[in-house]
Amino acid sequence: FYTCVISLYALVLLGIHISTCIKSDWTG
Repeated sequence: FYTCVISLYALVLLGIHISTCIKSDWTG
């Protein structure tokens, strides 16, 4: 159960990181 939660949490963090990187690329 914990491994599933950790993987989901990692996916969410990765998605946020990618979205912020894309936004910074667009604005910059």
